[in-house]
Amino acid sequence: MAVIGFASPSMRLINPIYFRSIAVRTDNSSFYMHHKFVIIDNTRLLNGSFNWTRQAITGNQENLLVTSDSQLVCLYKERFAKLWRQYKTKKDQ
Repeated sequence: MAVIGFASPSMRLINPIYFRSIAVRTDNSSFYMHHKFVIIDNTRLLNGSFNWTRQAITGNQENLLVTSDSQLVCLYKERFAKLWRQYKTKKDQ
């Protein structure tokens, strides 16, 4: 498992993940990476406006697309790999 997120303020959410030995990289730029997607088992993609918060679940009007389309999954895997190379690990910051 690997996670890319904002350096702040969401690091308070990512830190518990980081300390469980899950690879984490953060976006420290002033232009936040705004992607919201998950790839599960390299076969399923979740993507949309959904913010992965309690408010998104209980109050916001969000969208979330779930697909197993292999071409879409592949494109998002490539995008994740590019972002992974672009951002530093938490310990390198």
